[in-house]
Amino acid sequence: MGIDKLAEILSIVSESPLAWSAFIIFLILSFIIRLQIGKAEKLTKEIRYLPPEDRIRAIERLYSDVPTNSPESYLKAKRQYFRFVYYLTTLSFILAITYIFLFYANKIVPSILPFMPPPTEIVREIPESGTVNSNVRGYVDYKRFLIDFDGCKKESTNSIFCMFKIENQSGDKDFALIRKGSRIVENSGDILPCNSVKISSDNPSSSSRTKLISGIPTAAIYAFDGVADDVNSIAAIEAVVRAEGEYLTLQYKKVPLQ
Repeated sequence: MGIDKLAEILSIVSESPLAWSAFIIFLILSFIIRLQIGKAEKLTKEIRYLPPEDRIRAIERLYSDVPTNSPESYLKAKRQYFRFVYYLTTLSFILAITYIFLFYANKIVPSILPFMPPPTEIVREIPESGTVNSNVRGYVDYKRFLIDFDGCKKESTNSIFCMFKIENQSGDKDFALIRKGSRIVENSGDILPCNSVKISSDNPSSSSRTKLISGIPTAAIYAFDGVADDVNSIAAIEAVVRAEGEYLTLQYKKVPLQ
């Protein structure tokens, strides 16, 4: 695995909600455990100067527990217990981060984890503009938006609706479908320009733009009119999208009509 792939994986992990959740949980538990260790160590130092009958009372006030052995042995066991929990928490955090790292590594470099099922194909070589080819089952990662093609459906009105799922993988930001330049190429060579586009519950229009919330898949549709009655597949669909002010054309070939 090259340095460039490692940097890409680390960048994705650093923005992962799972990684941040594990980190925050680790910080909270570490603080609580270190606080308990500090209390036990402080009481261990102070208890030496207390009369024997007051030592057990001091432990009862702190832990609401009556020691069955000597106060010194009881506090030593407490310190060892909290240290064990601290080490166990640290180990759990390391394992969680390792799993998250490997999860994303397997998406980018599938051969790194041959024992895990291969992920869906990701097309990663995305130019700033132009056309990206992808198979029907693959999805495209563009500007941290996952664009998943759900196929095209033919209606009785001789219209075709090509459906996508768009999922934002970073902070909330705008994504747009562009009608101009989007088209269907029939097997005969005829071209059907896009009639309208829409994201989620927006009204069909020439350009549908909305702010996508991170981590929530959103439906998107390109609509085309005028297909012949006997058409049951198309040679290609080209769908134009825009993110962060830059345009990209997605091209899917040999698409059957549902």
